[in-house]
Amino acid sequence: MADDPVSNARASGSNASQPSEARNRQLSNSFKITSASNALLNAPIPRSIIDAAVIHITIAIRAAKMGAEDAWAIAIQALKKLDLRTIAKAAMEWMKAHPWETAALLVPLVLVACTPAFLGLAGFTAGGVAAGSIAAGIQAGIGNVVAGSVFATLTSAGMAGYGLPIVLGGVGGISSAVGWGIAAWKRWRNDSDQADGDGDGDGRGDKHAGDEGAETTQSVPRLLGG
Repeated sequence: MADDPVSNARASGSNASQPSEARNRQLSNSFKITSASNALLNAPIPRSIIDAAVIHITIAIRAAKMGAEDAWAIAIQALKKLDLRTIAKAAMEWMKAHPWETAALLVPLVLVACTPAFLGLAGFTAGGVAAGSIAAGIQAGIGNVVAGSVFATLTSAGMAGYGLPIVLGGVGGISSAVGWGIAAWKRWRNDSDQADGDGDGDGRGDKHAGDEGAETTQSVPRLLGG
């Protein structure tokens, strides 16, 4: 019996439509998954969760600065339980609330990263002291360079020798100390101004200060200078 051309055409058309239908179902499922993901990403984060994340970030930074390893580890462990979107929002809020401490964290990193370029501009290059540079002029005035001196250390740093970690450590340490000192002074000034404002009034300042003192001992952001 000969094959029916019409039946064969219908069968081939049916077979061709099956992969197309499968692709359509896959695309539909992909769109649903994408929509669900976008909904999750755009969902508002509860204020309490962001506040808790800000507290953990504050504890981690202050603990790292003070060398309190246990407190730092606890804060980092708490942050690991949060999603990146929450941590990012909390970090932005922390930086807005602590501009000077943010500068104390970022400025040393920027200066350390730029130190090799500054050395090169001064004439301390990978090939030694560049002729006609500031470093060459200083060397001409010094005469014989003593091993281990500041000039010798800078020359070694420019050549990526033993002086490089010394110079980078000095730049990072000094700038960090200055930055954190300014941040601490600004925080002390703010606390003093707030204390002076709370003490003003018609003789009720001491009572309010006492009441607020009890609340302050229970407030982590206040204790941390937040």
